[in-house]
Amino acid sequence: MLLNEFKNQYLDLLLSFLWKQWSSLGVAGYVDKEDEWIIDPEALLLLSFSIARYDARLFDEILDWMNVNGKFINIQRFKNILKKYPFISRTVLCAVADKMANIEPRRKNKWQQLAKLYPNNTNEILFFAKNGTALPVGKNVDIEFQKHGFHRNNLELRHYSSLFKSGKAVSLILKSRALFGLNARAEVISYLADGKTAHPSKISKDIFYYQKTVQDALVDMKISEAIYCSIQGREKNIACYKINGQNCLELKMNFLSGLIGRPCSLRWKKYSLKFQIYWIRTIRHFF
Repeated sequence: MLLNEFKNQYLDLLLSFLWKQWSSLGVAGYVDKEDEWIIDPEALLLLSFSIARYDARLFDEILDWMNVNGKFINIQRFKNILKKYPFISRTVLCAVADKMANIEPRRKNKWQQLAKLYPNNTNEILFFAKNGTALPVGKNVDIEFQKHGFHRNNLELRHYSSLFKSGKAVSLILKSRALFGLNARAEVISYLADGKTAHPSKISKDIFYYQKTVQDALVDMKISEAIYCSIQGREKNIACYKINGQNCLELKMNFLSGLIGRPCSLRWKKYSLKFQIYWIRTIRHFF
């Protein structure tokens, strides 16, 4: 296979993958088969704002979805993920946050926290054709994106997106946040949903919260008996936590129905970053 053919096929696969993920979360589209993993919305957004620059319609549909579901996006997790993983989309994310602050005045302070993080000192076209050429921009440019060095036509939302589908495994993190709020408890419940047993340090690393925050949340949640703690290790007593499937029957049946005991988590930060790295290495051969 020629390198150019590989690039085109890889980009098509990435865009198809992203369309499927977003459609399963509520973006207007058709999904023939639902995935069984839990989608990490922040990691998905970071990957999308790199790859969706090659599909302006997908990019704008994501913003349309954020207009409906943005209150369930965790700004602190964005900050924590970006401290560890060098997503190239961080400047685009700041432009999007500035736009969301304009679209959602009630949550202006929330989005402006993110909009100021990574200034863009360059001026560039936001969208590209699949062959890598910049798409032309008309006279009616988007002011918020322009402030961040990205030129695009003014955003016009179609308002076709819906709230996330709460009955689907892919939406569990968003569903947890709707119930518990934007805090460590929502992330912990989602993390333990597939029945795994894990130490607080491992949980905190994977959900991007400070270990003490996770430890404190687990101790309190253990009191409810929805989560139990087991001591592991011979030489060192290591406390590990797991959802209690017996004392948590109501939670298991009504909230986590069908998830406990079934592996359904995808390591979103890891794979999102790998997809991005492979794409960067691919396009460097051509542009």
